[in-house]
Amino acid sequence: GDAGRDVRLSFEELRRRSNRLANHLRALGLRRGDRILLMLGNVPNLWELMLAAIKLSCPIIPTTTLMMPNDLRDRVVRGGAKAIVTEASYADRFDWLDGSHIKLLAAGQASGWQSLGDAAAADAERSPAPSDSGGGGLQPRARLHGTPDHDIEAAIQRERVADGGTAF
Repeated sequence: GDAGRDVRLSFEELRRRSNRLANHLRALGLRRGDRILLMLGNVPNLWELMLAAIKLSCPIIPTTTLMMPNDLRDRVVRGGAKAIVTEASYADRFDWLDGSHIKLLAAGQASGWQSLGDAAAADAERSPAPSDSGGGGLQPRARLHGTPDHDIEAAIQRERVADGGTAF
């Protein structure tokens, strides 16, 4: 649940935070096409998670917090989820998971689960990936630099070109 938390972020703050989270998820092994089961109440980092998943091209499997273990098992297995993101209050519903899944908590702490707070701490020194360069045109222009700080956008561009698309 939301536990009465009210967080206000600018679009710039949301961009930075979702870039940090995307870089962290990538470092944990998530790649394009890996599915993320998302079982959260209205917690502050819900939107960061969704944006990070989009940046990584990882489909989200939205899941109500009303689901119980048997239904969750079915959803994880049939949905092919590689990562599970939930809150500590729901973590015990996933006790049946084996070690092949990435288990992340958006709120609280539970044994065997990583906190998304670790993403902010681990990547706090990294610059966020650049947004469009502005310039007054109708189409945004992405700026890519040769530094590791911008690996998400660079990886997306490399995958587009590898898939037969064009660079932007």
